[in-house]
Amino acid sequence: MNRATWLVSQIQQYGYKRGAELGVLRGPTFKFVVDNTSNLEHIGVDVFCPDSIWKEKSISTTKELLEVPALKWYQELLDFCEENKPARIIRDFTQNACHDIEDGSLDYVFIDASHDHDSVKRDITLWTPKVRKGGMVSGHDINEIPVAMAVAATTPKHDVGPDNVWWYIK
Repeated sequence: MNRATWLVSQIQQYGYKRGAELGVLRGPTFKFVVDNTSNLEHIGVDVFCPDSIWKEKSISTTKELLEVPALKWYQELLDFCEENKPARIIRDFTQNACHDIEDGSLDYVFIDASHDHDSVKRDITLWTPKVRKGGMVSGHDINEIPVAMAVAATTPKHDVGPDNVWWYIK
């Protein structure tokens, strides 16, 4: 079972209606989730530009990011969302986009953006309050040492599942 199939199974099993995926990239997991669920507001967050560009230029604000041309699949994902409302895409850094989401308003968050220790730790810290009590905080790539260390440092006891997924119920 891959991460997308696992995430869909959790959404269906627990009747989740609103969640966020951090780190959409080209969108295969995002599209799979939207295509295989119903009545779901799935919010995707990504910078949609090569990491080398925003890191090299030390871009950190939304305004600066939006001045950089987006990768071609950004428009494809916007078009996909237009046909699959209420799915939506936010082009921003995860640490900025979280401020547009009300605390306790999500059923789940799936963290799969930057994989360095500090970024994963920051995403867990900033996005966990967005998930309601009883909702799921989850992510991908627990097999990568920086991710595993950040998860261990910031989450209560978590479970590990297929395709290097980690999660816990808040």
